[in-house]
Amino acid sequence: MAEGKTEHTKETHIDAYHKLKIPKDLDYPLIKFHHGADGGVVRHGYGIIIVNKNIKGLEVRQGAENDVSHLQKIYDQYKIQYKGHVHIDLSGEEMKAKLQDFADNVGVCPVLFISIASHGGGDGKILGTDREGVTITELVHYFIDDRKMLGIPKVFILQACRDNHMEVHYNPSDEKVYRKGDHRYTTKASDVLIAYATSSGTNAYRSKDRGSWFIQKLYECVIKWEYRHLHFVELLTICSHMIIDQCHEKSTDKDVRELMTETSSYTSTLSKFLRLPGKHYS
Repeated sequence: MAEGKTEHTKETHIDAYHKLKIPKDLDYPLIKFHHGADGGVVRHGYGIIIVNKNIKGLEVRQGAENDVSHLQKIYDQYKIQYKGHVHIDLSGEEMKAKLQDFADNVGVCPVLFISIASHGGGDGKILGTDREGVTITELVHYFIDDRKMLGIPKVFILQACRDNHMEVHYNPSDEKVYRKGDHRYTTKASDVLIAYATSSGTNAYRSKDRGSWFIQKLYECVIKWEYRHLHFVELLTICSHMIIDQCHEKSTDKDVRELMTETSSYTSTLSKFLRLPGKHYS
């Protein structure tokens, strides 16, 4: 190599992430997983899936069965236990009952996944088959009001419209509680990640053949690509980019060719890096 020149090698974002050095004197907050005698991860967490396809008086959510399949494969990839917690076409009260039962009976674990796909109501509710439903606030409080869940990351994957506006893409409490053994303080509101299919006040879209855009792209990120090794928030950022990149023509007016899209979003109070050991990573 000539003097004064440096050799540049191509390095992927994932390579750079894995080489990140953390000072040894820092209390680096990573999620703790359970390992077997052979060192393999035996349990990552628990999950529930609710998908409503037939809502009274509204369009049938064609393709919703793909959402079920995609979510199950995402859970399987991360070894999230969900047996007995996959529910199809629940009324509003049934949704609340299943969520409460899941919250009451789930054991202490490294992470919880709560996924709901349905129509969204204009009042901010995620609708059941009877057009009653659960608000985001109610949903979150099932899982933050129980002291046993303090410090446990809770990931909400929500596929639902957040109002009926179309998003258009034109081309050009806080009492401190100490958890024994966790060596840190936490708060009731911490460690919640809510992943929305779309930004506030806009529609979420669904393909009749492939299922919901958001869940489909999240599935591709986790299953098809190597992005599953990233911090889950980074994975959601990539997922958002992929959705925006996938523009679908919705207008039939040849003079106004608007390309419809949605912008997924999330809110997070995570106090740990949520890097889930996948099929090829632990």
